Amino acid sequence: MLDTLCTDIAAACWGELATALADARVPLAVGDVTCLRRLAKLDPDLVATIVRWIRTARPTSQEK
Repeated sequence: MLDTLCTDIAAACWGELATALADARVPLAVGDVTCLRRLAKLDPDLVATIVRWIRTARPTSQEK
């Protein structure tokens, strides 16, 4: 079975999500990586919206 996270778009989305969560200091729980993999495979515009929500809800110290 092909892991579509290996596509450039999904990998970029994974990076955006992971960075936004790390910057917002959101701790990951068991099972979250699986959910992040699924989120990263969604439409890039939807992923960008989710990233914006995370950053808006808890901006980094540089964005304050």
